[in-house]
Amino acid sequence: MVEVGQSVSRPINDRHSWGRLEFKDVLLLLGLGAILLVYGYRYVNFSAPADEDAAMLMRYARHLAGGHGIVWNVGERPVDGATDFLYLAAIAGIVRVGFSLFAAVRLLGLVSHALTVFLIYLAVRKLYRSSPWAAFFSATYLAIGPGFRYIESYFGTPFFALAATITFWLAELCLREPESEQAIVGFALASLALGLIRPDGVFLAALLLLGLIFATGFRKSRKLVNQWMATYAVLGGAYFLWHWHYFGYPLPNAFYVKGGGHLHVDGLRTSVLNLICLTQPFLPVFLLGMFSSRRTRREAIFALIPIVGFITIWILMIDSMNFEMRLQYAVLPLVLMTWPGLLAHEWEDWHLPSWHSLSSDARWRATALLVVASACVLYWQFRAYKRTSSGAECNFNIAMVLENYQGKGYGVATSEPGLLPLYSNWRALDTWGLNDRALAHGADLDDVLDRFRPQLIRLRLDLDMDAEQVPFQRMVLNLKAYAEQKGYRLAAAFGSGTDAIDYYYVMPGFPDSDEILQRIRSTWETDPHGEFDFGNFKLP
Repeated sequence: MVEVGQSVSRPINDRHSWGRLEFKDVLLLLGLGAILLVYGYRYVNFSAPADEDAAMLMRYARHLAGGHGIVWNVGERPVDGATDFLYLAAIAGIVRVGFSLFAAVRLLGLVSHALTVFLIYLAVRKLYRSSPWAAFFSATYLAIGPGFRYIESYFGTPFFALAATITFWLAELCLREPESEQAIVGFALASLALGLIRPDGVFLAALLLLGLIFATGFRKSRKLVNQWMATYAVLGGAYFLWHWHYFGYPLPNAFYVKGGGHLHVDGLRTSVLNLICLTQPFLPVFLLGMFSSRRTRREAIFALIPIVGFITIWILMIDSMNFEMRLQYAVLPLVLMTWPGLLAHEWEDWHLPSWHSLSSDARWRATALLVVASACVLYWQFRAYKRTSSGAECNFNIAMVLENYQGKGYGVATSEPGLLPLYSNWRALDTWGLNDRALAHGADLDDVLDRFRPQLIRLRLDLDMDAEQVPFQRMVLNLKAYAEQKGYRLAAAFGSGTDAIDYYYVMPGFPDSDEILQRIRSTWETDPHGEFDFGNFKLP
């Protein structure tokens, strides 16, 4: 049983010390800033185009900043395919003050990533009273992790991770001072913001609350629970009702398209593997905590409730568009904040020799061992994510060609509804339904295509997918069959021949039909990657 009111962390004796930093902390924080600058300059390709899923949200942000509302096509009804509401609003706001769309996304990502790195250092030092070198190690591990890959590809993942870090920090404050009005209100509002940034943030916030209830006991956490519930009921409820009224349905399209009301065991399996990949050097610390003293075990469980719980929610969704494990990334800052404090408690529980009890020679040997081990772990992390994007590729070049024809009322139907709609700025139909109201709720694809009448059809056929098992693959095959049955001309088909093929079909008969077809073909011919052109190749 949980002992009511007993903290799972070391108490803070001098509350005013929170505002003071030692000279070595300042130096190490400056060192972290230098690592971020050098890594970003050396290993991030800031000229890389947006990833497909990131480009979808950017299209919404462009329209919102332009005063058109949260719409996929200007002039049409609102569609909630973006899902990341507060992030979308933040990007649109930055654009409105004068930044370009692309600069706004990168700026918010860079600031969020840097702030999260610094907050991890400060949390390890100020919340858990751990060594500055442990804090520096944790912060560096995050700094050189996948965060810059998200920034490079225009994802909002660092913004969500920053919100998760702040919310967890406030949860710790609530744990230490269960009666503090400021901590309670702050945690409730941060939890709401976490849920408004991404829908899965609601689950993470609820799991953090559950961890607090476990750690403090229900009676002492009653005030916190009431504040949290009231905040979600009043402010969150108001947003939910507005969302339902504005979009016409209660949940984002992703829940209908990728969830479907089924359990997805493959999604859970991938989520667990991603957790292991993201946090594997630190998992033994949490495992050992389960076999330590009651105090340490409670501390481990307090952190594991949101970490493990958040990983399990992905059984509700198909694992798709999960670039560089971005859907599970938010748990990494939580792990990095808590493992040093846990390890210190375990060291005491197992009666291991303290640092000061070691001889001078033993300290030197231990220091050398720790430096080598830390360097190996950080080098492994560095090697895992130091690659840079290859930059523009054929699909991006084609999108830039199509940009010359924007404003003519032309439309593109595509199974990959990100890069091409964003850069071409054509009317677009997302044939998977993430950004289409009718398809998300079960409309027939052929009927929707007949109404939309696209001048261009683009699809990506994955040769490894089984159409009988994967609904997305069935949609792609139906789209390909529609293009061929309606007499669309194949402009190009390119790919590896063993992995996936990108097809471009052009409708005959409209004013720029022949010109667009030839420009697509000539764009492929000058593609720097020299992808193989399948021409009229058809799969059996």
